[in-house]
Amino acid sequence: MARDSVLCIHCGFDRRTGFTRRAGVDAAATKTGTLACPSCGYDLTGLRKRVCPECGETNLGRNNAKAKQREAQKEAVALWVLPTAMLVIGSVISIWHVARLGGGEVAVKWAIGTSFCVLGAFVGYSLIAMLLTGWAYGLGQSLLRIGGILMILTAGTILVPLGGGIIAMLLGWFVLCVMLITIMDLDINDGWMVTTAVLAGWICGGILGSVVVGLIS
Repeated sequence: MARDSVLCIHCGFDRRTGFTRRAGVDAAATKTGTLACPSCGYDLTGLRKRVCPECGETNLGRNNAKAKQREAQKEAVALWVLPTAMLVIGSVISIWHVARLGGGEVAVKWAIGTSFCVLGAFVGYSLIAMLLTGWAYGLGQSLLRIGGILMILTAGTILVPLGGGIIAMLLGWFVLCVMLITIMDLDINDGWMVTTAVLAGWICGGILGSVVVGLIS
């Protein structure tokens, strides 16, 4: 092989991994240039044998590809767990509180109005995302995360009432800003713009929701 060659055209030996490429076995290792044992995580880069010297695992290329696939599936599921839990917990606490105060009919009206609030907040976020910050997540994931943030924050104000006044409003704005930056993967400099847009959308959605609830009633 020439000095600058990576792959032998006769036998398939790959200098980057130390393996001879065979159909379907070393594809994952060749793409990344590295290979880790799926059982113990031992770095197998440059290894000449298809047996892990640390734990004795065999069929390393195929097993590593399966491990990576399982890990990717777990990460994809994990993206939905936190915002879904926030949305469910926040909604249950909020609806329970409203129902306790005004009954089931009031809780239904509140849920309808709050849905419009969340949609309005999402529209506010979407405008800033399209114009300035870009989308860290897809449409459905972003809507779920915005809804989860707002509902868990609503539940928090029910459990720990802040009262009225400028200080309470500023504290609520700050908490919402921190949650948006953390959960929506925003830059700190963009956080205040997104927070303001989300709150403005929440208010506009609430007004529209009140009109709809009034028409239904």
